[in-house]
Amino acid sequence: MILSADLQAPLRRLPRTVVPAADESLDSYLRRLAHANRLNPDELRRWLTGNRKSDPVAVASLAAVSGRPAASLRWAMLELCSRDDLASMRLRTRPDPFGPTRPECRLCSLARGHEVAPHCRHLHEHVVCLRHQRWIGSARDQTMRTKPSLRQHPEILSANVQHRRLIRRHGRHSVISAFREATYIGRSWHQRQEHDDSYRELMERFHGADWMISTVDPTIPAATYPQRVALTMLLMKHRWPDKPADESPQLAAFIGELRRTAAPNYEWSRRSYYRRRDPLVEVIDARYDDPDVLGEFDINPRNDTNWLERHLTYHYAGSAGRFRGLPNID
Repeated sequence: MILSADLQAPLRRLPRTVVPAADESLDSYLRRLAHANRLNPDELRRWLTGNRKSDPVAVASLAAVSGRPAASLRWAMLELCSRDDLASMRLRTRPDPFGPTRPECRLCSLARGHEVAPHCRHLHEHVVCLRHQRWIGSARDQTMRTKPSLRQHPEILSANVQHRRLIRRHGRHSVISAFREATYIGRSWHQRQEHDDSYRELMERFHGADWMISTVDPTIPAATYPQRVALTMLLMKHRWPDKPADESPQLAAFIGELRRTAAPNYEWSRRSYYRRRDPLVEVIDARYDDPDVLGEFDINPRNDTNWLERHLTYHYAGSAGRFRGLPNID
């Protein structure tokens, strides 16, 4: 055990080393390193920075204390990198290092020998652990305490495989754009209790016939996920150069496929009901009439592979070019 008084001494290697997880946050790694050596995480950070908790941690100091090579720490935790380091790396398949984090799959953590589950940044399609067949959710699911098993829900596992295949085939930027549109449509239908037969069937399988759960239960996004992926595939497939007329064969083919895959009883209508229009009609019309309105749906296309260019200019400060911190983005 390391006593607090020892932390006033010069930096030296701690007795127990901890291997950083891929795309782990610095705070998570410091917590795990402190836990392994029976330290207070705040005191460990003060020891590394020399005074205040809010000061940035130098890579050289962390390497000296953790016993891990500086290059290995930079690659695992991109927030330790300077702007020159980031510019020299190939990062197209890495998640945004300035975004929110969530715990890794607990079973994966145990298999890798982690005593404490690391909090990592993930790509938006990594909501399912295919290896252990568990729903792990997105970074927005901060209230999740359990990871529901999907062994009795092959539809959700298949949807995630299709989601990943879409990204490989069409690129991350296009799929994120369509998935956000699909999420808006699916969320609106769910709130109105429309086209949710598949959702209710999955929830009965999760909780039984007389289910009643919290509004933040992780099975809710899990049960809506297959419909959102099906809508994403449709919105990716059907992109017309001009706005389709209500009686056009293109729109008829789209609605027919929609009924077969995502909403069996769907009826296309531009009429408003209690000042609310159908969300699918809203999204289709907004693509052609007013693309700026998509921002109101929180579905603006954002190319996650361009996070480096977005943030380098605004979020590095000082002569060392060290990262100073960002608000969470998703």
